[in-house]
Amino acid sequence: KDLTPFVDPFARGWVRLRDPSILPLTLVSCCITTHLNNAYCRLLETGVIAGAVLSFSSGSENHKEVTTIMRVVRFGDLPEEYMGEATPIPGWNGGPVSRTRQTIIREGDSDNFRCSVVNFRKGATTGWHAHNCDQILVVTSGKGMVATDREEREITVGDVVHIKASERHWHGAKADTAMSHITVTAPGSQSTRG
Repeated sequence: KDLTPFVDPFARGWVRLRDPSILPLTLVSCCITTHLNNAYCRLLETGVIAGAVLSFSSGSENHKEVTTIMRVVRFGDLPEEYMGEATPIPGWNGGPVSRTRQTIIREGDSDNFRCSVVNFRKGATTGWHAHNCDQILVVTSGKGMVATDREEREITVGDVVHIKASERHWHGAKADTAMSHITVTAPGSQSTRG
């Protein structure tokens, strides 16, 4: 792509493209001037940097500080990891059920979160379990169910579920549709079955 409209920030050394083959990593750092911000937006709009790593330099020539502050991924680019046979939704008689995981934020990549997309095939659920931290679910496709000892609710695209630490629950697809959701938990957290 033609970089002519964006030469200024590159020429001044404010912005460097680092290995554009590393997809879909991101953008970076602090103190973005209006000029840089506008240039970045134009680069993003035209697809010049979609998925590439950008770095902004600050400080003297002897001390360049580069800080990564954002990572952008696309679900379709994340590998699916088979999670084994899942627990069938109550009343399921359609055979074995399964689910896969697409990791967004791996253990150790964040001080605050661990995040994945979990894809449930028709009739597949997590089975009863509890986490030692809060869990957030964001439904991204299909329809499913989430249940605690006190209630059972249907969930669909756009629904956000907050499950408190130690609350016994299950979630997954309905018998007639697959379902995917993003799950967010704390790093180092554990879950117990049953």
